[in-house]
Amino acid sequence: LMARALATHLAAKSGRPTLVENRPGAAGAIGTQSVARAAPNGETILQGDIGALSIGLAAGRPGYAAGDFRPIARLAVDPVVLAARADGPYPDLATVLTRARADRGGVSYATPGILSHLHIAMERFARLAGVELNHIPFQGTAPGAVAVLAGQVELIAVPLATAADPATRLRPLAVASEARLPELPATPTFREAGVDVVLVGWRGLFAPAATPADVAAVLE
Repeated sequence: LMARALATHLAAKSGRPTLVENRPGAAGAIGTQSVARAAPNGETILQGDIGALSIGLAAGRPGYAAGDFRPIARLAVDPVVLAARADGPYPDLATVLTRARADRGGVSYATPGILSHLHIAMERFARLAGVELNHIPFQGTAPGAVAVLAGQVELIAVPLATAADPATRLRPLAVASEARLPELPATPTFREAGVDVVLVGWRGLFAPAATPADVAAVLE
């Protein structure tokens, strides 16, 4: 959604069509790798995030390196939110913990992929809470949300924008931030539930590293 909103703005500013190409998979690594290999002419840029450009690199994910990209702009910073189906059996985080402690590995959660920052946040939550959860990775947040609404997966870790959108029909249970958020004032932090999880994701625009300075300046 953010990429499409940005594309509309870029098209209006440049007078040229701006296309959004979704390349999901491997927590963003597939799309990230494609931009690393793209021609450095300003025609192909990446909306990248902490998962593919920080966590994945630290874990030794092959196919690209930090030096393959030229930063253009930071787009958003938002904390991880744990959510459930609005009409489902989990009204709060305490219920999740009670069920998870009674049924080891019996509570499932969705993320957009292994080593995404959403996955890392949930693994930290499980470790600190002393529970074992069943991670179900999807190729993007949207397919995971569909699975949660269909009752195939019980929980999902999502960015703030997804959790705050009533159209998603998700119930936010906890936010991985220092304090409650203005967008979700009724949703407690993980810390309020006694689990010290604070993880804020970021998203930004990047061009291939060899993009000329004058081209990068136009994008900036």
